Amino acid sequence: MKISKSKLKQIIKEELEKVLYEEEAALGGIAGWFVTKNVAKIYKEAEAKAKKFYTGARKDAFRHLYGMARLTLEYNRFVATFYGYGNELKGATRAWRKGMLHSEYFKDTKNNALGIRWALENPKLGERLPKNDRKLIRFIKKKIKDGEFYTRPNPDKDEMLYKHSKR
Repeated sequence: MKISKSKLKQIIKEELEKVLYEEEAALGGIAGWFVTKNVAKIYKEAEAKAKKFYTGARKDAFRHLYGMARLTLEYNRFVATFYGYGNELKGATRAWRKGMLHSEYFKDTKNNALGIRWALENPKLGERLPKNDRKLIRFIKKKIKDGEFYTRPNPDKDEMLYKHSKR
């Protein structure tokens, strides 16, 4: 299933408007600066841990799942959603400027949403954060092992996203 650029822009715009509406006044002043600085640190840690454990699709999924779960546990779902969508929209904007579609947008936002949901459903994962994230890492690694993440579209099927199958 192909999506036109205009349809993709419309979908992304609608998603961003939802997030910005909820988050309009959530971050501001010195608190916003502090959160942004810590978000960058968490993103770097997510990238390093993903490289340590996985390659390919699993590495990318771990980075999104861990990063959003960690932001949710340390801050809240609004901060995680705000930064998660913002990061994906940044990539989509860069792609548009080059005349391309950002094929990773849907997959990445689905994995971001999973990370946020798991954190909300399992608040005990954050008991020792930020110093000790072993519980969170074990949880996400198990989910990845069980195929609980999204990858790129399956070229053999007419679908935009599919949940990864166990291997």
